[in-house]
Amino acid sequence: MVKIVNKKDIIYMMIFVVLVCCGCGSKVKSVSDKTPESNEKNSQVFVQNNSENTVMINEENQEITDGRSEEIQESVKSFYGILIDEDCSDFEDPPKHDLPCMLMYSCRDSGYGLNILQDDGTYEFIMFNENGQKLSWDYLNKTTRMNGLYVTVTGIYEDGVIKVQSLIES
Repeated sequence: MVKIVNKKDIIYMMIFVVLVCCGCGSKVKSVSDKTPESNEKNSQVFVQNNSENTVMINEENQEITDGRSEEIQESVKSFYGILIDEDCSDFEDPPKHDLPCMLMYSCRDSGYGLNILQDDGTYEFIMFNENGQKLSWDYLNKTTRMNGLYVTVTGIYEDGVIKVQSLIES
């Protein structure tokens, strides 16, 4: 039994009920190796630093790398889509999927990834690696958007997962 203590708990419970009734939380996972790119201007940059390199995006949306071999740089690609959790990746209208749902524990625990629009109008979901999960969580806690969570992710697609190096609001 859940004990409701204050108005905040009541509001969260109401949001949860609405999201469940709308079908949010159903699991369907599909994977695509397509990599649509976006030419849209980005307003936020998230940078990943590690012992091997630093990846940054400049104002012209060009990747700046340090300490990488050319063949690794060639395998790094940009992926454009809607940031979404795996539980809700089959949401009927992904651009309308909202921030409060993305911040729910069950949605966060399912993992974040990209819903990428396909030529036939459907969306295909690609999961992020651990670094992508962290960058997604950081982004979700800083964004002012409530829905339409379009992002451009830079990384390497391997074994059905994007190994995320940077995540930029688009």
